[in-house]
Amino acid sequence: MTSQALEQRLASVRWYHRFEILPGVMTPGSVIFDPAALLDSAGIARDLTGTKAIDIGTFDGPMAFELERRGADVIALDILDPGQSAFNVAREIVGSRVNYVQGSVYDLTRLCKERFDLICFLGVFYHLTDPVRAFQQIGEVMAEEGRLFFEGECLRSYAETLSGSGVRDELVRQIADSEIPLALCCPGEYKHSPNWFIPNFACLRGWLRVARLEVIAHWFSEVDYDPPHQRVTGLAVKRRPSATITGVRRIGRTLAVTGTGFSARTVVNFFYRRDGRELNAGGLAPDGSLRMAVRIEDDRRLCFELPAAIDSGEVAVEVANPPYDANERAIWKFQFVP
Repeated sequence: MTSQALEQRLASVRWYHRFEILPGVMTPGSVIFDPAALLDSAGIARDLTGTKAIDIGTFDGPMAFELERRGADVIALDILDPGQSAFNVAREIVGSRVNYVQGSVYDLTRLCKERFDLICFLGVFYHLTDPVRAFQQIGEVMAEEGRLFFEGECLRSYAETLSGSGVRDELVRQIADSEIPLALCCPGEYKHSPNWFIPNFACLRGWLRVARLEVIAHWFSEVDYDPPHQRVTGLAVKRRPSATITGVRRIGRTLAVTGTGFSARTVVNFFYRRDGRELNAGGLAPDGSLRMAVRIEDDRRLCFELPAAIDSGEVAVEVANPPYDANERAIWKFQFVP
């Protein structure tokens, strides 16, 4: 492509990011973006060969193309048609093979069947009406040893009233530094842009925790503009489930379960079949009590009695710790012979 043809292609669409699309060639966007420097700052390797990566909220694609340059197999996801943004033009200019998927972060598990080693989620979560759901979807598609690279607006020194008036006082800073998870609820507008929830850092960690994600590194960026720039960038990984099962042993009518993380608050489910129906002898009764007596011997061993009648076939023992969601459960299946 000649320099004149390149200039014409760059001018044919509206760009959001200003980034170096080719050596010495910058796109005419309004937001300066250096994906290579961002990845380097997070300690993400220059060689990502063999890595499956996804860039959520890619827009015109600078992060997706940088991941591809580093050798990753990349999906770029955005709610926009790639012809409406500058993505298609950018992909043509760089000769990219990045796979573009049009859709919402809320639909990740439906849109993407693979598991990703690296997920980039930059400049998105504060635009969402349901950031918790978004992080849950991210957790579902992340590989067990994967990493989430996140960035976004974070409450540090500036808040706004519902009418949009700026507030900078000691209370805002106290909330920002508090371990109490709190967020501004700005229904649809904040800093004259379509934003919804601006979390303090404790709140952001809480959102991630719901998705079994844990922050391993983070840093703040604050610049005293009007309104001020206040952002957080970081890396998160999957937390190990708080309960595990390492073995199940049958002693007469008793099942002895070994593992880790057992306590008086551990709930046991025992799934089995009888007369063609799948039943659960355990779990919680409507009043919150245990439906099946469980003896917790220590944090590594528990026992319970088998139901009176069980058909031959596969059965399953499941243990769960608070908050009893799917991320805090472990299951062990085996063939049962009466």
